[in-house]
Amino acid sequence: MPTKYPQELKTRALRLLADHLENNPDTGIYTACRNIGERLGIGPETLRKWHKQAEIDAGNTPGTTTDMAAENRRLRKENAELKRTNEILRTASAFFAAELDRPARSRSAISIGIGIVSGLRTSAPHYKKTSLVVSSPHAATSPLRLVGTVRLTV
Repeated sequence: MPTKYPQELKTRALRLLADHLENNPDTGIYTACRNIGERLGIGPETLRKWHKQAEIDAGNTPGTTTDMAAENRRLRKENAELKRTNEILRTASAFFAAELDRPARSRSAISIGIGIVSGLRTSAPHYKKTSLVVSSPHAATSPLRLVGTVRLTV
């Protein structure tokens, strides 16, 4: 598991590394990282990656900046959540469209067909708590359950 270093230590290590590289231009980056890392208790590869990312963030080296990577992560997470929501809505709308195509026995038949959760009621007796299990391509691993209040007309 990765170790989380304090920001002050990271800043100090990068400053020492920059000074070392400036004072010893013939020293390679890995040798400098090993020397500075031993003094501070940081692995040389960790220090090298910090240095590389600092160069990218400063605009000296092409690459993805830290801010851009964080924004990409946030957008990917939001995109995945929206895809899951769309899948749920698509499945639920197909379910209710199929229910509307069937001959209506009574208005409460749809709600009872969904499945009434026992013992849960709102203040009025003609409201019942219901749950809807929506199947999806991933239903074998994690079926989705929508719970809401439905007005039953009997």
